[in-house]
Amino acid sequence: MNINKEDIMDFDRELKYTKAAIERLKAELDALRANYKEAQKNTILLLDKCSPYYTAISIGKSHNEVPNSVGFVFGAEGNIFGYNEDDKKARINDRPAIWSIAEDMGISAGCGNSHQHQVRTSRLVDGVYKVQDGKWKRIDNDPSVTDAESERIVT
Repeated sequence: MNINKEDIMDFDRELKYTKAAIERLKAELDALRANYKEAQKNTILLLDKCSPYYTAISIGKSHNEVPNSVGFVFGAEGNIFGYNEDDKKARINDRPAIWSIAEDMGISAGCGNSHQHQVRTSRLVDGVYKVQDGKWKRIDNDPSVTDAESERIVT
């Protein structure tokens, strides 16, 4: 008699392992939600700090609304970019404001170029944000982010 391995099932063992996997996933999901909530707070803080200096901010993404993020030689991941038509408004002590803001928030992860800075984006919600009607709005239309989530991120 030939019995194939797929014809044998130890239901008690499979249920035990599946329940354990579900518990691990629940714990991972809870940790991810907590990290996401913290990243949302940090993103709101970043945008608030950027308000006097920039009209658009890109976190880890390339977008036409933030021209210096498009075609950036090192890529957009791991970087924040700021944009303001009036470059003079986007400065703190004659440096690009984004540098001082990243350093002040403790997210700086290296150097920067004109209105770009390397940061630890794991503490932020990647996206492209623009001031519209006096408020920051997420504009990159990431299909993984619902409108409700986007509204919770920026106010």
